[in-house]
Amino acid sequence: RFKALSATSKRPFALSTMELTSVADPVAAKSEINVINCDDAKKEEKDAPPPQEEKEPGTIILFWLCCVSALEGMDTQLVPACQFALQRDLGLQLGHFAVLFTVQMVLTNLAAPFWGILADRGTLKKKTILMLGAIGEGVAITIFAFVPNFWVMMLLRGMSGFFLASLRPVCNGLIADLTSDNKRGKIFGRVQSALLVGMFCSLLIAGNVANPYVGNIPGWRFLFAGGGAVAFIVALGLGGFLTEPPHQLDESAKVKGCAAVRTELCTVLSFLRIPTFCVMIMQGVFGTIPW
Repeated sequence: RFKALSATSKRPFALSTMELTSVADPVAAKSEINVINCDDAKKEEKDAPPPQEEKEPGTIILFWLCCVSALEGMDTQLVPACQFALQRDLGLQLGHFAVLFTVQMVLTNLAAPFWGILADRGTLKKKTILMLGAIGEGVAITIFAFVPNFWVMMLLRGMSGFFLASLRPVCNGLIADLTSDNKRGKIFGRVQSALLVGMFCSLLIAGNVANPYVGNIPGWRFLFAGGGAVAFIVALGLGGFLTEPPHQLDESAKVKGCAAVRTELCTVLSFLRIPTFCVMIMQGVFGTIPW
């Protein structure tokens, strides 16, 4: 009996120890889970890419990029602002202005992919392309000040459209290279504002200068000569102050000659399969009709 009682008296103690150990086990399990989660978090931190460095173009570079955009805006309003004076001095009609506008826009749309391909493939530096565009625009506007008839004007407006096509795409590409993702909207907004400022200043000045005569010379000729001088100044500023960041070329840049032309044409044609792209083309066709 004594042995049996002693055995039964030990059972509650055994049960209590089992209960204590069972209560302590979840705490240990939670600590192990926490350790595992910490290890996983450290691994994710190591595997995560480093944070992108915030960058934006300096004040001087941004100023000259804005000048490039303002130059384009200035040119788009020179001929419309001088419309009355050109009708008076050269006998142009509304149909002639429609042809001038159409020739410039067609050459701009055709030449824009050409300049973009030169920049992407590294054939020419973006800085060089911008300088060529500004110089070509300056030559076209300056010669326009001495035009004797409509046919020369039409040739010069086509030349102007060809060189203007190099300004906006390459300028936007430089902004993308010089600016981090979270600041591009601000920089693009400033450059677009410069375009509108150029249009505003061109209309404001041309409307007052184009119609009067200086001696026997009409004022619109001085106006176009001054616009050419502004373009040359922009080209000089780009050459002296614009710094182009290093650009890494992709595999397609290794293709040269006719193979490169064929590749780019196939890329352009592939865009026609995108419905939204076709709608944008139709919008541009009807939007450029000189009403």
